[in-house]
Amino acid sequence: MHRRIALSLEFPEPDAQMRLAIWKRHIPDSMTLADNVSLEELAIEFELTGGFIKNAIFEALASAVTRVMNNLRKESSNENANVSTITDELEEKDVQLKMEDLRIACKRQSRADLTRTNLQRRIIPIAGLDTLVACDEAKSVLREIVEVERVRRLLSTRWGFKGQQARSNFVLIMGPHGSGKTHAAACLGYETGRPLQTLSMPEILRKGPSAYEIGKVFAEAALAGAVVVIEQGEQLMLEASDPDNIASSGLELLYNIKSYSGLVVLCVTTADAPTDAGWLSHAPTPNRIAILLSYMVKLSKPNRTQRLQLWKQLIPKDTPCAPDVPETLEKIASKYDTTGARILACINRAAAAAARRGNTSVSVKKIPSECALTGQDLIDSCDAEVDLVHATNTTAAWVRALYV
Repeated sequence: MHRRIALSLEFPEPDAQMRLAIWKRHIPDSMTLADNVSLEELAIEFELTGGFIKNAIFEALASAVTRVMNNLRKESSNENANVSTITDELEEKDVQLKMEDLRIACKRQSRADLTRTNLQRRIIPIAGLDTLVACDEAKSVLREIVEVERVRRLLSTRWGFKGQQARSNFVLIMGPHGSGKTHAAACLGYETGRPLQTLSMPEILRKGPSAYEIGKVFAEAALAGAVVVIEQGEQLMLEASDPDNIASSGLELLYNIKSYSGLVVLCVTTADAPTDAGWLSHAPTPNRIAILLSYMVKLSKPNRTQRLQLWKQLIPKDTPCAPDVPETLEKIASKYDTTGARILACINRAAAAAARRGNTSVSVKKIPSECALTGQDLIDSCDAEVDLVHATNTTAAWVRALYV
């Protein structure tokens, strides 16, 4: 078959400048744009191909038309006016595309593209950096990483950096257990419009995959344009810190990280004491990893204000809550010094208790008032979580006393 082909052309994905030209080509001159619409921002922020850009414009236009028609229906004196009557009154100048319409449409098109990727451990991110509760310094570094990734294709094509790229965009996210490391990595994927390819470091060390198998994982991730997220990276830190280690799965992983053309995130759990599980927070980063790093993000346990924000954010909007819940959240945010992961566990425990109390089923349309989540439910779940943490810490200390 190949010997019969006279000419073969490969069309690369468009960079930011090409995307801007596509945006301008697909938006007619007669279309009214709001003053805040910036095609340059859309071209940089969303790495969409021509077909997805065209779909995004159609979707944004449909949203704008629907908004105008709803406004006309409200202003119409005839309450029984049908769609055809309102459509006849609609003029082209009445429809105005807003930046919000285009940005929402682009996010939907990006998500639709993510669902088509075929990865063994694919995760589709669902939230951006605006949902991450962290210090300003950490969020600032994460935003810088996103901005760099958005212009990476432009640098490697028109700016001629492809042949000079010495390393991947390797990010180290460190923090105690439950501080939001995995969520921060998912936010990077969401903001850059890419799926996540997750790797478990203990599993890699346990199975001892060959160099070919590790390379295949990175090759598939590169084909899908995925963000490679390595969880429980403290195991890799231990491997890299051993000077006698000259051949292992961990070192092979570092070799593939260095040659990967995309974004790699290493999530490392830190510990304050040598007897705790994790990488010591005051210990230096092993040189084998430090020389590859592009960015380091340090997360910490949330303070009182951040805990309150997490409590309010993690309770779903559809959850029926009693009137005393807002006041209770203020109290437990001050009383219980816990992480985001523990807060989520407390909310799930409290919600389950409230649902069991009313003995409701999914088919019930109207939720009884006795099933609402109460402040006492949240307090009881926090106390139960504290008891669980105390029991697990006691068991862990006993095991370490025997074997360490």
